[in-house]
Amino acid sequence: MYQTQLLDNHNRAHLDQAVELFMQGEIVAFGFNGIFVFIGDADQEIAARRIAEAKRQPFDKPLALVCAPEYLAEFVDLDAPAFRYHPFAKLQQLQREVFSLGVLLPAARTGVPAYMTHNGTILNVWMEYPPHHPARYMQEQLRKQGTRAFIGSSANQHGEPTYVDPLHTLRVFGGVVPAILDYEPCGDPLPRHQSATLIDFTDEVPRLLRHGSVPIEDLCAHLDRLGLFPLVIEEQTALVRHRGVTTGRRADLLRSDRPLAGKRFFIYNEQTGD
Repeated sequence: MYQTQLLDNHNRAHLDQAVELFMQGEIVAFGFNGIFVFIGDADQEIAARRIAEAKRQPFDKPLALVCAPEYLAEFVDLDAPAFRYHPFAKLQQLQREVFSLGVLLPAARTGVPAYMTHNGTILNVWMEYPPHHPARYMQEQLRKQGTRAFIGSSANQHGEPTYVDPLHTLRVFGGVVPAILDYEPCGDPLPRHQSATLIDFTDEVPRLLRHGSVPIEDLCAHLDRLGLFPLVIEEQTALVRHRGVTTGRRADLLRSDRPLAGKRFFIYNEQTGD
């Protein structure tokens, strides 16, 4: 049982304190994109177990990677066929440009713990921040001490809606985690206060796994501008396009009878944010 501390994300000493907790294998409830998430050191199994215990969910339910795009290559299989269709550099740029986006990618064959993969895939959730922002600052501090990135999951109990109220988060998880970082409402606009949008890039065409904080029109515009394939949503051939009619090789790819790839990665629930 912890005496949960409320840490201020504008206070560098508090951020350093959170980093020290991560290095000890602890987890912290962190204000991220207007919601709260549990994060811990991606390379420590004890952190993954503590997230599962706090959420009251099975340990074998995979967690998301939370990693800045410039370090993402350490966790993915760059030789996978998927990157012939979706160049890795463009996916990195997509995560730098799009607010709170999760991308499902082929996982590296070695060096990636089992608790953040499922069926050879790994999901990285990121919201681009300037260097001084707490998320980037803490990751850089972790890397200076020899670790790589975070694992994370929504800070809610399994099956419940995503928590957005800091006081509710404290009531539920006070004593369960050692600290809550940024417990004041963040300045993000209210429509953004929801879980990340998730896209599967493990096949020939990108498929929407979950609607989230990114408007579909904005997302499609980014895909189009970067020269990536248009987004398949909902049923097998339902498609949202930024503009025009898809032709040629892209049209052939979109006439796919494959089921949605979301069925292969079961961790994220559209209603609960798990």
